[in-house]
Amino acid sequence: MRMNAEFIMLNHFSQRYAKIPLFSPDFNEKVGIAFDHMKVCFNDFPTVPKLTAPLKALFAGDIEEMEERREKRELRLVRAALLSSGQAGGPEDSEPQKKRTHAEDPQSPQSKKVRAK
Repeated sequence: MRMNAEFIMLNHFSQRYAKIPLFSPDFNEKVGIAFDHMKVCFNDFPTVPKLTAPLKALFAGDIEEMEERREKRELRLVRAALLSSGQAGGPEDSEPQKKRTHAEDPQSPQSKKVRAK
C-alpha cells in the first residue's frame, strides 16, 4: 500500500498452501485476488475487489481454520521467545532435559537372571 500502486492483483496461489489468502485489513478497492483459469482485464480491476465478500463467504470454513492456525503459531512463537529470554518462570522451564547416564539405564536381562537365582 505504501508504494501507491493504482491496483494490486494477488495471484499464483500454490496447491501446497491455503486455498485462499487471509484477507488483510489493508485489502481495499485497490487489491484483488485471482485464481487458476481466471481472466482479468485491466478494465476489470475496479470489479475484482467486489468479489472479496463473496469469496470470504465461500471459503469461510477455510479462512476460520487458517486464522486458528495463525493464532496457534503466534502463541508458539511467543512461548518460544519467553523461554529463550528466561522470562517463563522457574529453572525447570529453561533447562533442557538431561540425557540419562549409563548408570540410570535399566538393567540388562542378564542382570535380572542373576538376581532371580
